Amino acid sequence: MKKLLVLLSCFCLLFSCNEKDEFDKTVLDSQGEVMDREEKYIQAIDEYAFQGIQFDFGKTRSEIQARLGTPVKVVESEVQNIHNPEQKDKLYMLYYEGLYIQLYHVVENGKELIISVEISSDTYKIKYGISIGTPLSDVKKILGEPDSGTEDTLRYNASEFVMGIVDFSLKNEKVAAIRWTFLLN
Repeated sequence: MKKLLVLLSCFCLLFSCNEKDEFDKTVLDSQGEVMDREEKYIQAIDEYAFQGIQFDFGKTRSEIQARLGTPVKVVESEVQNIHNPEQKDKLYMLYYEGLYIQLYHVVENGKELIISVEISSDTYKIKYGISIGTPLSDVKKILGEPDSGTEDTLRYNASEFVMGIVDFSLKNEKVAAIRWTFLLN
């Protein structure tokens, strides 16, 4: 975990020194070694998957509601625990204007984990300036080619250390929604 935090810190420092137009140039890693273009995109995707959301809405249902207010809609459902098939946990879906948050609640210990966040409004601040309305070409310039996609979707898979997925929904070759999915273990 320390290595990941050090790597992400170095990456933040590295990108804060570069202009947005310099993504096609050679990049140096934290030890001054030249990174190839693919490695640069892998790091950008990891950082975007891990820290793409640039506003603090909290980590638990109560923190989220304290910061963002009462959701427009809340849906609660019971789900089977992935480690103990006999245990039932809860899934909370919180809907706000232009924002959807899904929380997994472990009943046994009360722990809550955000498992997905979707933004469909440019109200919310997002890393690298990729937000609602960003042209598809700008997304690819910053994050590279997606791991998969269709005419109206792009999917970027983060590395095994971040364990996340970022999906972009597109309309007229512009970002219409962004969804971060964090994998549970």
